[in-house]
Amino acid sequence: MDDIEQLTERQRDCLRLVVSGHNSKGIARLLGISPLTVDQHLKAAIKTLRVSSRGEAARMLAAYENAHPQTSGSQAAPIAEPPLSPIMDPSAGGEGGQELRRSPVPFLPPIGGDRHDLTINQKIFAILRVAVISAGSVGALVAAGYWINYMVS
Repeated sequence: MDDIEQLTERQRDCLRLVVSGHNSKGIARLLGISPLTVDQHLKAAIKTLRVSSRGEAARMLAAYENAHPQTSGSQAAPIAEPPLSPIMDPSAGGEGGQELRRSPVPFLPPIGGDRHDLTINQKIFAILRVAVISAGSVGALVAAGYWINYMVS
């Protein structure tokens, strides 16, 4: 158990959030750091604890903290939930809502959420949406070029 005492407070924060079911993206959002930084903290904790997974490391820390409740002033402060921003959808479930990226066209649904949460139909629609907008932009540029050429000559 000496290995657990070598963990940094940030590594412990990340592991505590793993225990509560958060992924790297969610942990990053709660701690105000990047998902890559979260992964680095978790990899360092896995190496320090000499275990094979983040889940195992998180369970080890939870068991240690349950067996050794801290009585000193160095007790970890609870991690505050981030405030809801205008781009958060509280009806999407989960803690703090699900982040949405706004669509540039108001009548189209937003694309958002975790990395792999779109259905195949939603992915195809998103690709087609980008293709149509791109084709329209190119068409407008070509038409503008013809119009400018006509006006000059």
